[in-house]
Amino acid sequence: MNSLYQVDISIDHVTVPGSMVPLVRDTWFRGNTTLYTMFQHPQTLTVTDRYTWETSNVNLIRSLRPKPASTGSDDALTAVRKLIEAARPGCNFCDTDHTVEDSFGRVRVAQSNIFTAENSFRFLDYSGLVIPGDIHSFLEMDYPTLRSMVVEAAVPWFRNIHSLHGANTHPI
Repeated sequence: MNSLYQVDISIDHVTVPGSMVPLVRDTWFRGNTTLYTMFQHPQTLTVTDRYTWETSNVNLIRSLRPKPASTGSDDALTAVRKLIEAARPGCNFCDTDHTVEDSFGRVRVAQSNIFTAENSFRFLDYSGLVIPGDIHSFLEMDYPTLRSMVVEAAVPWFRNIHSLHGANTHPI
């Protein structure tokens, strides 16, 4: 199998802020400490066809992530707006204390409250998030915020990943 396919297993560590522990451990994983430990040490399996370079990625714990509820028969934009507003109270992404931190920490853009977070249920080796902490809805995003997210947060985040794992050479 190794001659036709390349198989890679990536294991990392994420930091769950103290205020987020009950949500992850008790709500998402219903108190299952084994699953919570797996969450803290995400493992992704990547199988690459050496001839076509097609890849398949698996993160077993990802199948257990919380999923959105159905929105009924609204048109798409109305449904999205309802979901966004319903999620505003207690939104995990509006506060760094409710997002998982990369093993190297976070990139922060203090003047605009932009910060990075690790994907709680990553799919590939590294799949960070850049979050505008003061903007709950992506429908409210403007160009200066988007530019700061890319230039001041995403690019430095990628440089951190590349400095730790030189094989990761393709940003954003």
